[in-house]
Amino acid sequence: MIGWAAATGGISLEPWLLFLIIFLWTPPHFWALSLTRTDDYARARIPMLPVVAGAQETRRQILLYSVALVPVGAAPWLFGYADAIYGMTALVGGFLMVAFAWRVRNEREGARADRAAHHLFAFSILYLFVLFAVLLVEGWARRLVMTWTKSHRESSLANSRSAAVARDRSPLRWRSGRSSSCSTSSRW
Repeated sequence: MIGWAAATGGISLEPWLLFLIIFLWTPPHFWALSLTRTDDYARARIPMLPVVAGAQETRRQILLYSVALVPVGAAPWLFGYADAIYGMTALVGGFLMVAFAWRVRNEREGARADRAAHHLFAFSILYLFVLFAVLLVEGWARRLVMTWTKSHRESSLANSRSAAVARDRSPLRWRSGRSSSCSTSSRW
């Protein structure tokens, strides 16, 4: 947000949406990892959620944050800051994030639980990378199209102005009967 304010001179809705995406993405990402390292965090006396609230509550919170991430992740598209490719990417990625979180919630013990947590952790990295990459590429494409459209419009306008000037300077102008004060036959 500081970078946005420095670059634009103010704060608008766009940086808040990006902040909220990261804010809601962070807990499922790190808590999934912490589920597999609960003993290490407990020995180091680091108060991660699985240590202070237990694995079941951590799984529930992972699912809640993942569900909340779906509409927030799609918000740049819903508010018109991104195009349909981003919107579909955000929705598909968000629903996959919820599916992985659901699996973490349901796999409660043993190697399957660890594997589910590792899969969510790995997918969450891919989710955020792809989401922001698509947002970036769409922004570049949108600016490129706008620049091309503007230059095309300006060149078309300049060409039509040049054609109008050339037409007005043409000696054939007198033959076209544009002057109301003289008839064509009296001009020659």
